[in-house]
Parts: sequence; C-alpha cells; structure tokens
Amino acid sequence: MKVIIGLLVIAFIVWMYGSAIRDIYHAFKVRGLLRALKKLEKEAISEEAEAIVKAGKKRDLDRFGSLVDAASPDTLRELSVIDFQSPLIEKLAKKNQDNPRARFLYGNSLIEEAWRVRGGAVASKVSRKKGETFLSLLRDAELELLRSYEKDRDFAGVYAPLIRAEMGVSNREKAQQVYNDGRRTVPDQLDYHLNMLTLLTEKWLGSTEEMFQFARENAARANGALNGLIPAAHFENWLELEGKEGDEYFSKPEVQEEIQKAYDGMKDQPGGQGFMERHQRHLALNYFAAVFHFMGDNKTARSIFEEIGGNHTYRPWANLGLRRDVTFMNYRKNVMKVA
Repeated sequence: MKVIIGLLVIAFIVWMYGSAIRDIYHAFKVRGLLRALKKLEKEAISEEAEAIVKAGKKRDLDRFGSLVDAASPDTLRELSVIDFQSPLIEKLAKKNQDNPRARFLYGNSLIEEAWRVRGGAVASKVSRKKGETFLSLLRDAELELLRSYEKDRDFAGVYAPLIRAEMGVSNREKAQQVYNDGRRTVPDQLDYHLNMLTLLTEKWLGSTEEMFQFARENAARANGALNGLIPAAHFENWLELEGKEGDEYFSKPEVQEEIQKAYDGMKDQPGGQGFMERHQRHLALNYFAAVFHFMGDNKTARSIFEEIGGNHTYRPWANLGLRRDVTFMNYRKNVMKVA
C-alpha cells in the first residue's frame, strides 16, 4: 500500500510540475545548442567584423566610426548579414549625414528592427499598430539605403536590403529598378535575387508561376550560387501547402530531380574569395541543407551542413522556427545524428 501511495504522490508531482520540468529541460537544451553554435560562429566571423562588433558595444563613437570607415566592403556587408545592432550605428549615421557606410548600416538595422516588430505572422494577423510601425521603419530604412546607394553606386551590398525594404512597402516597381541595377552590376549575386524571388511569391507581390519562372531562368544562366534559387522556390511553394499535399511535396520525383540537378550545378564550384562571394554560396547551401533533409537524403544534407559550419543564414531557418539560430542547430543536430 505504501508503495502505491508513493507512486501516486510521484505521479501527482509529475502531473503538477510536468510543464515546469519540460521548460527547464528545453532551456538547458537551447543553451547547449547555442554554445555549440557559438563555437561554429567563432570560425565564421572575420577579425575585422569582430573588432567593429566589439567597438559597437562601447561608447567611443569616434573609434567606432574610424573602424567603419576603414572596413572593407566585404566586412560592411558581413556586418549587415550577421544582424549587427548597436546604438552607435544610429548616432554615427546622424553625425555623418554624407557617409554612405554609416547610412547603409543604419538603413539595414532599421530593416532588421522592422521585421522584428512585424514578427513571423502572415500580414492578415499582424496588428494595426505593429503594421504601422513596420511600414514606418521600412520607409526610413529605404531613405537611408537610397542615400547610401546614391553616394556609392559601386557598393553591391545595397541591392539585397533595398529590395527587401521595397517588398515590405509593396513597391514592386521600385524593387524591379533596384533588381535591374543589380543585374547590370553583379549579375550572378544570389542575395538580391533571393529577395526578388520572395517578392514574386503569391503571398507578397507576385504569383507561384512568376516565382518559378524567375528561379529557373536565372539558375540556368550560370553554374554557381544562383542554382540556390531552385530549392528556395520549392521551399517557398511548400510553405503554402497544407496537410497531405505538404507532407508529400518533397517526395515527388520531379521536385527531387530538379533540386538534385540544381545542386549538381553548384556543388563542385569554388567557394569564392572574400565574404561576399562565400556568402552567396552559403545562402544557397542553407536552402539545399533544408530541402535535402526534407527529401530524406540526410547523407547529402550532412555534407552540406559540414560545409556551412557556422555560416547559417536568416532563411530558410526563420520560416521553420521562432529562433532561427536554435532552429538551424536543431536541424543540424538531427541530420548529423541520423546520417
């Protein structure tokens, strides 16, 4: 009888505090994943970018400004990709109205802030207040980026965030102009192509047919990172499917064949020189890692995750979980375990 009573007491405690125990377990699990990610990221960030990030945490605006001015274009773009945030960015931009670098970093930080405010919900579920704040921040970001672009038209890093801003304010015509400038300047750069592909989805300013046509036409132009448009298009299409249709999408032979062909077109290409070139490849690889896992080919997914290292990108992981860093590490851990 005492044993039965003891078991009942334990069962009651587990029932009462089960959710708290689960929360503690998940907290420790997340901490472990983030520690592992930090080790990977340590190898991914450049010394120049790391020095600017450290300076941005202090109050020395002059020191921070001198480091930004001396930074290479690659490092400048790297800072925007790693979502670098610091109060000194806004101060530097307001102090140096004619400095295109300061304006670029400030414009990009406003875009990141806008999307944080909006959250991951579909437009119809975003509150009016959040929607107004989102649009206001994007309009301010657009002005900052355009001023940066006008003063330094040789800086190719501006195209991707500018298209993202125009997408947010629903200005397809302006986004097309920016895209056309990008095609003339750096025709094979993936980042602004990916943002244009997102704009062309049905949920934004285009249609599924337009999106796939855009992806296929551009991927066919070069054996390189632009092949990443193919898994990105299939991923965007899959996101809109529900139930059995979504569950079976990446099992379709025609989908698998197109994704495999796209990967074959870029997997043996060189990684590139400098952050910008390497980043284009990593953008594609992050999509390929996700879709090969969904296709059940964890052997290929594992080799891709190994090449990515700590160079995880905003998408596709932001579409798969509340925290893209934790989501990336969860998928990576699962693939490494089964492959």
